[in-house]
Amino acid sequence: MCIAANFFKLSFFLFMKANMASQTLSSLMEENRMMNSEMNRLEDLLSQARAERDDIGIKYQAVSDRVSTILTSGHRCSAM
Repeated sequence: MCIAANFFKLSFFLFMKANMASQTLSSLMEENRMMNSEMNRLEDLLSQARAERDDIGIKYQAVSDRVSTILTSGHRCSAM
């Protein structure tokens, strides 16, 4: 009877450990899913920020070129 009781205790202990490991794995998988989702969101924001930066750079260059053209062609603003 003592062997059977010890076997039962060991079986129950192993079952509980496996159950806890399964719950931990589920929690980690959910956290991983959430972290991947957040990473994708941040990558999208970074991509948008880069596109906006590039757009601003193009506009800045166009304005700079226009000002340079005006200044070098003799169209200077006269002081009143």
